[in-house]
Amino acid sequence: MKSATARLPSTSELQWINFSPDRLLVPAILCFWVLCFIGFSEPDDWRVSRFGVTPILPPVVLKAMKLFGRGGAFGVMAFCLLGVWKHPKRHHVIVVMAPMLMFGAYGVVSTSWSALKSTSLQQSATFFMVLMLATYIGIVWRSDRDTERIVKNLALAIFALSIVMIALRFGMPRSGALTKDSAGVLHSTAACASGGLCILLTLAARLLWKSPWSSWWFPIVSIELGMMLLAGNRLSVLVTALTVFALFVIALHRGFAALCLLVGAVTLSGYLVCDPKLTLVEAMGKDVGAFAKQDQTKSQLGSFSGRSEMWEQIWRSYSKSPLIGHGYFVTSETGRIYVWHEWGNWTAHNAVLQTLVTLGAIGLLLLALGLGSLTIGVISALRRVKGIENSTMLLILISMWYLGWSFLNESFTGPLQPEVIVFGAMVGVAAGIGGAARSETLRANRSNPHASLRSRVLQP
Repeated sequence: MKSATARLPSTSELQWINFSPDRLLVPAILCFWVLCFIGFSEPDDWRVSRFGVTPILPPVVLKAMKLFGRGGAFGVMAFCLLGVWKHPKRHHVIVVMAPMLMFGAYGVVSTSWSALKSTSLQQSATFFMVLMLATYIGIVWRSDRDTERIVKNLALAIFALSIVMIALRFGMPRSGALTKDSAGVLHSTAACASGGLCILLTLAARLLWKSPWSSWWFPIVSIELGMMLLAGNRLSVLVTALTVFALFVIALHRGFAALCLLVGAVTLSGYLVCDPKLTLVEAMGKDVGAFAKQDQTKSQLGSFSGRSEMWEQIWRSYSKSPLIGHGYFVTSETGRIYVWHEWGNWTAHNAVLQTLVTLGAIGLLLLALGLGSLTIGVISALRRVKGIENSTMLLILISMWYLGWSFLNESFTGPLQPEVIVFGAMVGVAAGIGGAARSETLRANRSNPHASLRSRVLQP
């Protein structure tokens, strides 16, 4: 079967959106930037009373930013989806996205039995909006060039957000930015997740696409890494380091990799000559050990910083409604669960458990089918569609990052933060690749109907 890129649609096929194919990604890119900067949340009352945290803006302004930002993005995506409804790829992308869209719709429906209906409706509608964004990206996506544009804007938007958070940390200490005292994107865990993704996207742009903007990779990576170390989240550093290592293994030329190993061996030999007692290594080892322990005891480290207690409580809560869960983003039948000496609507700190306790076995099954449909679509495109090599490598690396991050965090099943936006964008790229594969298969069958007939079972 001959490989070919997906056919570019004519303007007349795009209904009332009079954009050229190169400009069809602009609405999605604008949504990236807007959504990244509306994740600031008003601190909870208990955070204010216990830690003295103050909001960075008046609460009414923060609420207005969320309302108009999410509502605006929802409206833009709805308009754009209607505008490209006659696009030749639309049907194929919808087929690939169907299980994931069903998962999002089920989350909205779960509001009806949630103990915190406003919370479930807000969070589920937001996630469905992200899936609308993914669907639109899938329809208008054409090749690796579009993926490069998506990566560029995601990385730069997150980097700009990181600069804001660092400025808040030192210029407005009472905001609690980059600490566990704050909420939303300012929380240390969320900030470190954003920083890790920015590093991965920036280095992917440099090594896979050789993008001109990525020539600034060193200051971007340095600032993001500094923010992650300042925030002190160990898992983000570990997951990002492992994923970046995999990126180097995949992307670097074998000769260059061998040269790096040679230089490293020579440097190590020279160091051993200059410091035979390994004084510097011993000092660095103490610093690394202090960062890894963060004043925690062995029992605390063994319980994953108290997460084992959290998981036990979440599992008990899940057992009370194993089939349908307690409602999107609500982890108990009453909306409050007692963990770590506090009552609250705690998240499960694990993506699988978060899905189980909120949406039950039905929700987890729909999520698995959604991710499986996207994976099958990408695999089927490998031999049918040209121009997807870098996109496929990026999807593999991003999947590795989310797999590691989801073990100790709710990840893409959590509130609207950069990691959720990146997840939606990558789902869109995967849907675009899968849709192109289906479109190419259909075109090949039409051009060679005899081959299609031979593959069927003869009827008497």
